[in-house]
Amino acid sequence: MKIKPDSYMFEMIRTELTDVVGEDYVDVKFADKFGHSIDYYWIPEMWHDRGRECPKPDFVVLRKSRAS
Repeated sequence: MKIKPDSYMFEMIRTELTDVVGEDYVDVKFADKFGHSIDYYWIPEMWHDRGRECPKPDFVVLRKSRAS
């Protein structure tokens, strides 16, 4: 789902996420979203080869610590 960054829904979801994990663990910067939209699956590579843009997440939520 693509949410416009200047919309009420975007801000509502971002606020809910920051309430759960904290401000430092929710990223909405382009570079972070771009970095988390790439993996080793073949479809993003095919889209890149065909000149299409890979879908990016609206939010990147990081975990606070590594659970064992």
